[in-house]
Amino acid sequence: MSCSGGHFDLDAKKTELAELEKQSNSSSLWNDPDNARKLTQRISRLSEPINKYNKVFQDLGDLAELEEMLEEESGTDYEELQAEAMRFNKELNDWEFLQMLSGPDDRRNCILTIHPGAGGTESADWAGMLMRMYLRYVERRGFQSEVIDLQPADQAGVKSVSIEVVGDFAFGRLKSEIGVHRLVRISP
Repeated sequence: MSCSGGHFDLDAKKTELAELEKQSNSSSLWNDPDNARKLTQRISRLSEPINKYNKVFQDLGDLAELEEMLEEESGTDYEELQAEAMRFNKELNDWEFLQMLSGPDDRRNCILTIHPGAGGTESADWAGMLMRMYLRYVERRGFQSEVIDLQPADQAGVKSVSIEVVGDFAFGRLKSEIGVHRLVRISP
């Protein structure tokens, strides 16, 4: 079975998971602790999306069953169906998120570095705004952050800043922020 346009080949993932679990049951597994750690991490990375997938489709079946039951009753209250639909939607969004961030480094922590370009005080001020924006984003996402290195500019903003972001999928969420961020001011 292939879902999400081929990005999630369930049968291949289940086969790989079964093979890895078979290897993990070997009595010689812990003779090489580094290999054992990598194997258990791979099993964990494969198990999570498979379990989410199974949960989503179980919830979909439950939702359809609940809808049928409510249709049979006269004068039904659809609040329960609506609550279940919202819960299902959250599960589906979680599963889609896991599929988008399924790269080998997406679960890792990251270091975010901001350097202003040419532009003097305006550029340094924009870098300071970006720093505050990212720190708020990190806080709202529930990640931990620590400013590792901060070089303030002479008048406003920063010359350079490095921020360590710690949390599940920190790198995955911030990896697309690479590149140049421009501020264009439009005069009336």
